Amino acid sequence: MLALIAYLRDRQIPLEVCPTSNIRLGVYADMSSHPFPRLYRAGIPISVNSDDPPLFSTTLNHEVALLFNAFNFDVNTANNILLNGVRHSFLPREEKQAMEAAFQQEMAQLQHELAL
Repeated sequence: MLALIAYLRDRQIPLEVCPTSNIRLGVYADMSSHPFPRLYRAGIPISVNSDDPPLFSTTLNHEVALLFNAFNFDVNTANNILLNGVRHSFLPREEKQAMEAAFQQEMAQLQHELAL
């Protein structure tokens, strides 16, 4: 397992995590057994996704809240994880850069407004 983690980290191969489907499908018993924080701390780029929203009765917002409530990530960690969805998307490089810049600007404004 450590070799796989090193392989993913060294090559910056992203993983998408869909916590609700992971639990409902029995991949993990509950959020406390989910490897999300260990994978993130190991340097693997992770994005949060909703898998199949109608099937699992979830939304992307719910998936994000589930992870961040379970693992108490700070706002900078949350931003980085959310940006991984943009950074590792299939958009052209210029579009990814523009989207990331817009996201960071919005997050900076929101953090200022909320005094985070």
